Amino acid sequence: VYDAGNYFVRIRPANAEQTFTIELNCATPPENDLICNAEAISCDADAVGTTLGATFDDVGTCGTSNTAPGVWYEFTPDIDAIASFSTCNQADFDTKISVFTAADCESSLVCIGGLDDTFPTCTGNTTLLDNIDVFAGQTYFVLVHGFSAQQGSFTLSVACEEVVLDCPGLGNIGDACDDGDPATVNDVITEDCECLGTPPPPGQVCGIPIDVTELPYQDIDNTSNYGDDYQTTDLPPLAPDAISNGYSTLYFGGDEVVYAYTPTEDQFIDVTLSNHGSWVGLFVIEGCPFESTVGSHTASDALGREIENLPVTAGVTYYVVISTWPAPQNTAYQLNINIAGFDCPDLEADFGDPCDDGDPLTTGDVITLDCECVGTPVIPGQICDLPIEVSSLPYLTTDNT
Repeated sequence: VYDAGNYFVRIRPANAEQTFTIELNCATPPENDLICNAEAISCDADAVGTTLGATFDDVGTCGTSNTAPGVWYEFTPDIDAIASFSTCNQADFDTKISVFTAADCESSLVCIGGLDDTFPTCTGNTTLLDNIDVFAGQTYFVLVHGFSAQQGSFTLSVACEEVVLDCPGLGNIGDACDDGDPATVNDVITEDCECLGTPPPPGQVCGIPIDVTELPYQDIDNTSNYGDDYQTTDLPPLAPDAISNGYSTLYFGGDEVVYAYTPTEDQFIDVTLSNHGSWVGLFVIEGCPFESTVGSHTASDALGREIENLPVTAGVTYYVVISTWPAPQNTAYQLNINIAGFDCPDLEADFGDPCDDGDPLTTGDVITLDCECVGTPVIPGQICDLPIEVSSLPYLTTDNT
């Protein structure tokens, strides 16, 4: 997809032939290219569509990875049902389907289910995504996209089988649900037909993080102690001015731990990770639920992660999240958060800087790797505070200065 403007195309002959014909085909993005322009679709209906000319949505993994442009459909059933979404044998390219819920088209997406191919039932690598529980009055966003970078035309069919639920519009007692509270986990439908969750220990979700109240800060732990409460789709996109050394939603697929820091003044900070395993991601995110990734460092090695000189604003809460790929699922780690600029922020000094330890009987005082000012004890005769005592006369000694 190109922005409006002037573009120049250069043609060079591969041989002596100088005559050629150039043909330029421009595809207008489909009307339902963007989620907020989703086309309405209902139970037992078909929608003819195309992804040609569509833009890439980058929604992460929802049942299947998102690598190709797609188009959106909005589905709000008027019955509780088990639904299916199908391009089976009715598409001219390798399709994928992903289904989400959200408060509205501008809110964070919650994955309900997704699928790539349904073989051998569907030919041509087309898709039949079935057994999706849908509830009356709930809005669902359906993304039709392609394998790799494939695009093409299709017909999307929706079928619904009505079901009778313990709690109409919500589900059955004991079913998993979402109470909308980021400070709870393991939300289930109760016998009173309410969706209720349990407050987790600090660090498991952004609603109850581990609070970082002052800098410098250090913590040593393992993400396995906090569980896997987020999906790859919960990692928000990079902010335009983000500090990033690698970014991928796949690094949000294991157990996660969440820290929160709210500065009292504008400053720059360094967030570093050490003593960790491979396939580890370090992220700094604004908003809870997560809204924008302002810092990121992902890599497959175990050589440390750094987000340096990150600007933070007084009064804004920043969430530091550590996670991994689905395999290895968790990692040990050491997290350090410091005011940027010094190895030892409290001393406003770097390792090896000269200092004064306050002891007149030491010399060559420097900042150590433990952020201490330490000198070397002097020998008698080196300074006036520790002279070589002459206790009696006559006195004779031989030495070298």
